[in-house]
Amino acid sequence: MFSRYSSRLSLAMKEGLNKVAAELIENPTLLIQISGHSDFVETKDQDTILSYKRAMKVKSILVQYGVRKEQ
Repeated sequence: MFSRYSSRLSLAMKEGLNKVAAELIENPTLLIQISGHSDFVETKDQDTILSYKRAMKVKSILVQYGVRKEQ
């Protein structure tokens, strides 16, 4: 999970993403869609930005673990 009002991932989430990455690397034709969510921050714009940052953080971690960014 993410820290509240943040795009910082917990250690448990990173470990979970490592398992997802291994599966994606093992199955290179498998495609996924990443979408974000947010806590209610203050405004819809802020929520949208936080959701985007969280989704991009997940993508970044998966790519760091060796997943192709197109996947």
